[in-house]
Amino acid sequence: MHLQALVLAPTREIAIQIEELVRKVASELPPPVPTSGVFVGGLPITDDQKRLRRCVRVSLSLYEGSMLWV
Repeated sequence: MHLQALVLAPTREIAIQIEELVRKVASELPPPVPTSGVFVGGLPITDDQKRLRRCVRVSLSLYEGSMLWV
């Protein structure tokens, strides 16, 4: 499966809050449950790349540049 949604958030804190909400909503859906991941600057890019390989379907990013380098 490929990335199906990209959500841009203005701050790291809001991105984390949105991802928590996405996980909560996804847990109520029938299998297969969509997975999500938060990608923000200041963290190792290899960790982000590993998360994307695990079939993240909803990506939350601090700004569009965060996804460009992943």
